[in-house]
Amino acid sequence: EYSLPEGYKGRVDVIVDPEKKTLTFKDNGLGMTADEVEEYINQIAFSGATDFIEKYKDKSNSDQIIGHFGLGFYSAFMVADEVHIDTLSYKDGAKAVHWECDGGTEFSMEDGDKTDVGTTIPCS
Repeated sequence: EYSLPEGYKGRVDVIVDPEKKTLTFKDNGLGMTADEVEEYINQIAFSGATDFIEKYKDKSNSDQIIGHFGLGFYSAFMVADEVHIDTLSYKDGAKAVHWECDGGTEFSMEDGDKTDVGTTIPCS
């Protein structure tokens, strides 16, 4: 069980950098462990990711991806060529994780250097 620190205020920032052509999502939530990234990003996200993106990329607004349960992660690849995840879990002893993918079915995952609990997702 986890108790929030005294005075904790959850936060999600969306950072737009027109010069670098990046969109970054950053939160101070619970973060993820390497096992959680493996389960929630690798296994779920890549079970049919290519087919999913092809199915929705040319649909009209009423048929778009928004509103489909659990599919928010896929939408990043509809606006970006490359997505990274930098995350550090609140769990004792957790190590930071860096994950990246170019929208195909291949990805890389390694130890990260994030020092604050939460998740940052830069998309370019």
